Formats: sequence, structure tokens, C-alpha cells
Amino acid sequence: MNFKFSAVFYSTVPAVLVFILINSAAEYLCLRFTGISIIHEFQEISQMPFGTTFHVLNFCMFAFEMHLVMLFYALIKPLFPSLLKPIFITVFFFLLFIALFLGQMVNLGIYPLNVALVFLTASIAAFPGAVFSGAVIYNRIASNRTS
Repeated sequence: MNFKFSAVFYSTVPAVLVFILINSAAEYLCLRFTGISIIHEFQEISQMPFGTTFHVLNFCMFAFEMHLVMLFYALIKPLFPSLLKPIFITVFFFLLFIALFLGQMVNLGIYPLNVALVFLTASIAAFPGAVFSGAVIYNRIASNRTS
């Protein structure tokens, strides 16, 4: 199976939607049990109001980031015949990147540790399901285009 760019584009949509759904639930549970809201903490850190423009730009940036994740998956998929191995590699690669980035932001004093841990927890909960849903769609579309 070769790389299919249109399949990457179509696989990004369910990946974004699944991530938003699971991430919202994880953030709600974190808010419920710890009292920490990531959005409110970031609003206090930046000291600016988060209106509609912020949320639209945040969504667009996140959709582009998830597109890059699915692009990475599509690029390594031909190297592995199984469905799960490239999913695991993609998930762990980007979760490691997120963890290192958050660790650096905490080390520099930009983010408080509790906010970074909540963000990392929500990402750990949501990222595998998002990549899996996008990978299933990618494989289905890419296999239909070759046959």
C-alpha cells in the first residue's frame, strides 16, 4: 500500500472529532476531581480573554497538528504490514513529544506542574483513540483506492 494524500486528509476529520470528544471528557473529569481547568489556567497565564477567535484559531491549529500526525502515520504505514504497530509508533512518538514539550515548559516556569499533568493526562486518554480512528479510515480509503 502506497502513500495516499487524500486518504490522509479524510482520516484527519474523524481523528480530530474523536480527540475532541475524548479530550473534553477527560478534561471534565480532571476538572471534577482536581478542580483544574486547562482553558482557565491558560487564560490566567496569558492574561487575555479567550473569545470566539481564540477557539476558532485553536481548533484550526489543532486540526493541522492532527493532520501532521495522520501524515506521519501514513508515511510509516508501508513499513509495517500490521494495523497496530504503526498506530503504536505514532501514538508513542507524539506522546513523547508532548511530554518533553510540557516538561520543558514546566522547567522554564511557563506552565505550572499541575496544569501540565492535567494536559498530559487528557492527551494520554484521547490520543490513542484519535490515531486509531484516523488509521482505520486511512486504511479503508487507501485500500479502496488501490483495488
